[in-house]
Amino acid sequence: MTQTASLDSLRRSFLPFMIGLLAVLTVIVVVVAWWASAQPVLLTITAMMMSAVVALSAAATGASTATRHLSASAMMGLVGLLVFSASGTHLHIDLHMIFFAALAVVAGWCCWSSILVATGVVAIHHLGLNVVYPAAVFPDGADFMRVMLHAVVLVIEAGALALAAVQLTKAFSATEAAARQAANSAAAERQTEMVARQTRGLEHYRQQSLGEVVADFRTALIAIERQVDQETTSMQHTALALSRVADEARLHAGRAEVTASKTAQNVVSASAGAEELTVSINEIAGQSGQARSLIERMNQIAISTGQDVRHLAGLAEQIEAVIGLIKSIADQTNLLALNATIEAARAGAAGRGFAVVAAEVKALSNQTMKAADEIVGQIAAIQVSTSRTVASVEAIELATQEVASLTYSIAASVEQQNSATGEISRTISRVAEGSSVAHEVAATVSQATSDTQRYSETALRASEALKSVASDLAQSIAGFNDRVSVPAKERRNAMRVEINEAASLLVEGHDHPVTLIEISETGARIGRLPPLSQGRTVELRLGDGQRIAGTIVWIADGEAGIQLQSRLQHPALSSVTASLAA
Repeated sequence: MTQTASLDSLRRSFLPFMIGLLAVLTVIVVVVAWWASAQPVLLTITAMMMSAVVALSAAATGASTATRHLSASAMMGLVGLLVFSASGTHLHIDLHMIFFAALAVVAGWCCWSSILVATGVVAIHHLGLNVVYPAAVFPDGADFMRVMLHAVVLVIEAGALALAAVQLTKAFSATEAAARQAANSAAAERQTEMVARQTRGLEHYRQQSLGEVVADFRTALIAIERQVDQETTSMQHTALALSRVADEARLHAGRAEVTASKTAQNVVSASAGAEELTVSINEIAGQSGQARSLIERMNQIAISTGQDVRHLAGLAEQIEAVIGLIKSIADQTNLLALNATIEAARAGAAGRGFAVVAAEVKALSNQTMKAADEIVGQIAAIQVSTSRTVASVEAIELATQEVASLTYSIAASVEQQNSATGEISRTISRVAEGSSVAHEVAATVSQATSDTQRYSETALRASEALKSVASDLAQSIAGFNDRVSVPAKERRNAMRVEINEAASLLVEGHDHPVTLIEISETGARIGRLPPLSQGRTVELRLGDGQRIAGTIVWIADGEAGIQLQSRLQHPALSSVTASLAA
């Protein structure tokens, strides 16, 4: 069976009474045991242990099922100990009435299981001791019929008490359900009233905020209209300036197109002339090459002639040496002829023939000497001519080398000129191509300027139309504002929701309980304030676990306003949002 909060509260309030009653009953057992001298030590220890176990369970688990069952068992056990301590006295049989009273006390738990446990303990007590130790139960010894009689009475009482406990539990459940239903009904009525009030507030807000919205809208559109007018005027001026610039650009583009055309023609002519110059320079380069070849051949011939003349000078010197030898031989021959003449003179007549021969030899030697002298003279003249020829050939060779060097320089210059002329020709070709492109670009620019002028005229007409539209828009806004404008108030009043809800406020690490009086999505009004100061940063903690940082913005009359740093979510605000969306 489901336990209700009211029943739990009743059991918690009954727990101290049960603990106190067990303590009193324990004291009574101890007193009677010592008075009747019926094993007082054992009974005292047993009674105190029973009460202690119940007290420990109550301290640990409160009015739980275990505590209720232990207390019911301890209650019946202490009554059994009390009956045992009074055995042998005239009160022995009368104390059995306490079992029935104790069972009625156990019913105070409103727990049928506790009543059943107490009944079971009594049954075990009577049946067990009636067999094991009858004197502890009845003064006249074992009496099964008396045990049955007590059992029937106890069962009847236990049944009645259990039925009462069940009915009482049901009554508590029904009462609590009715209370919850009533509370829910009251809450629903309050919620309905709050939603209705919020709806009215929202409707009022809509009516009030409409004027503010329209006024803001009108102000914004007036500013836009002024800006559009300014921009339109600026656009007109720009379009006019653009049109003038387009006219000038078209004029200059036409001139540029004509100039580019003439330039292209001139460049084509220059390109043709450069090509002809290239051909001429190529021919000059060829002729320079041929002249260089001829000069090289002349240089080779001059070198060869010089070598031959030098060789001839050498032969002349050799001939001179041979003639010197001939002269020396002629001198010796003349000397021999002289000796032969002397010897022939000595010989006399026998030597006349030899003298004649000697005379002939001498005459021949003289002729040889004369011929040798003439040859020497001719050779000297030849040597002089040869020396002059060698000097001339060397001069010709040197001049040929200088002419060859100059020819090489001319050929190199012609080649450089040929390269430069080729580069000029290529450059002129590229310039010709660039001039053609420039001519095309000039034509394109001329077309673009014509298009620009056409577009500027279109922009000018559009700016005039836009200015007219802006004027119509300003008139429409003014008419709209006149029809729907209403007095404006602060919109935040309609978005506030009044509640009465517990919360807590974290201030400098300490959590303080507060009461939420009024909330909105971005703020809250709280009561039951802790020590606060304006401008302090706090953290609002709601019952559903939300934690939102905020700042205290005002404090007055025991209340404070918090500006929240993030959006607050609450069922009451959700209903306002739903009503606003509807």
